[in-house]
Amino acid sequence: MRLRKEIGLDRTTPLLGMIAVLRSWKGHLVLLQALRQVHEKQPDVRAVLVGDGPFRNVIQDAIRCHGLEKRVLLLGHREDVAEILSGLDVVVSASTAAEGVPQALLQALAMGRPVVASDVGGIPEIIRPGETGWLVPPGDPLALGGAILGALADRGEGQRMGAYGRGMVEAAYSLERMGERMEMLCRSVAAGRRGGRTEPRA
Repeated sequence: MRLRKEIGLDRTTPLLGMIAVLRSWKGHLVLLQALRQVHEKQPDVRAVLVGDGPFRNVIQDAIRCHGLEKRVLLLGHREDVAEILSGLDVVVSASTAAEGVPQALLQALAMGRPVVASDVGGIPEIIRPGETGWLVPPGDPLALGGAILGALADRGEGQRMGAYGRGMVEAAYSLERMGERMEMLCRSVAAGRRGGRTEPRA
């Protein structure tokens, strides 16, 4: 896989990744704390952070503070998201504030990747415990680390949930399905305007 060749990893090294703008509420610092717990059990685990943003320097300092320079790589903004996802064993979303439905998670599910995510905003609409991934309380590095270890330990369960997630995305979040929803919304709005129209007074 191209990502693993790029960063010098073989196929057997556990690799997790987070794809998000580098902002404070995206939870990168929570993930870095969680990795301390992960490395106690699986010291060979590596992580990549994909994206750029105003929190980059803070995240770089935290990586150094936790001694993770050789275990966590900042890849910056990338256009080859699908290629990156294909090289990951687990996709993580650690947001601590309200989200919509992150496109990165939809892409991860579409590719059948196991997902560990925080229970905020619209994320529970697509990440359903036991069905499409692992869901943890926001801002809880212990819970996040435990879920990551669980996902890495049970690859068969991760593959099963990844396959279920792919089916869900194809059924409900494909471009065709989203287009149908948009058309229905537009028709509903137009019908409401017609129904609420009043004739001008003479």
